[in-house]
Amino acid sequence: YSILDADGEVVAEGELPAGRAENADPDVDWESDRFPTVCVMELDVELPQRPRYRLVLPESAPLEFDAALLENEAPVQLVLRG
Repeated sequence: YSILDADGEVVAEGELPAGRAENADPDVDWESDRFPTVCVMELDVELPQRPRYRLVLPESAPLEFDAALLENEAPVQLVLRG
C-alpha cells in the first residue's frame, strides 16, 4: 500500500498485513452459520501532518480521507468497495 498527501507525495508505504474476517453487520441476528463478512486489516502508520490523504492499494480505487479522522486515539476505519 501507499499513502499519499493531497499533492501526490508518498508519505507512507508498506506491505498489507494479514486480514481477519469480521461480521459485516453485527447488529443483524443472522439465523444461519453463514453470514456476510468483511476483511479487516490494521495498519500501524505514523503520518506527517497534512489536511488530506489518499490510500492506494494495488487492486482498488484510491480512497481519500481527511486528517480530522486521525485527531483522536480511536482506530480509523476505511471501507473499500468493489
